[in-house]
Amino acid sequence: MEKTLSLRSIALGMMAACLLLVLDSFALLEPFKDAARMATPFQMGLVSMGSSFARIPQTFQGLWMSARDVETLRRRVIDLESENASLRNIEEEYDGVYRQLSGRLREKNRLLPSHVIRRGQNIRLDVGSRDGVTVGAPVVLDEILVGIVVGVSSRTSDVMLVTDPKSTIEVVVGQKTGLVVGTFGLMELTRVLQGVPLAEGMMLTTKGDEFLPPGLSVGKVTHIEKQEAEVFQRASVVPLFEAERLKTTFVVMQK
Repeated sequence: MEKTLSLRSIALGMMAACLLLVLDSFALLEPFKDAARMATPFQMGLVSMGSSFARIPQTFQGLWMSARDVETLRRRVIDLESENASLRNIEEEYDGVYRQLSGRLREKNRLLPSHVIRRGQNIRLDVGSRDGVTVGAPVVLDEILVGIVVGVSSRTSDVMLVTDPKSTIEVVVGQKTGLVVGTFGLMELTRVLQGVPLAEGMMLTTKGDEFLPPGLSVGKVTHIEKQEAEVFQRASVVPLFEAERLKTTFVVMQK
């Protein structure tokens, strides 16, 4: 029975093949071939589209990883910029210390480095009596007089800036002297006789006394007031430092 079915299947297959050859020889299969050729690109498109959809999860994963990498790089750039700013501050502070300790003032005085820990109308330093600081000690920066120590504790010192209204500094003006007094952030030159030459841009330096070294820069003359009826001239003076930017200063110690 099985042999009979097998022989019948072979015979039917041979007959179908012969029929297809005959139909093809008479070009009767061309419509079917055209339909198959038209379907092939569509099938290929479906296959390609299926591959594209299959790649979508990979694409989103790649985009997510790229965004994460960009964020990591951005944070790294911020960290490097912060480190660079810190290094610049350290470099500036080091340069200031080097200039101060190798300057003329160092030859006759002992300089104590200090850091500003509080700002306002005046400043507070992180050195005190345990470091040998005493009331009346000058505080300088690059041979510029910043102020005078007016209060000392064990670990800190309060400094009255030259711009404080209670500050009075005797300065050299030509062959004479005058007084520079503070005026809330600026200064004023007084006690200068009318005949003493004054000029805008003139640098004023300390006359010096028991505690205060001579030749320290105090300020620069910016505006001169002359009134013939007055005995003394007056002039506006600007400081040579910015109080809000003070970081490292030096207390002039007695040797």
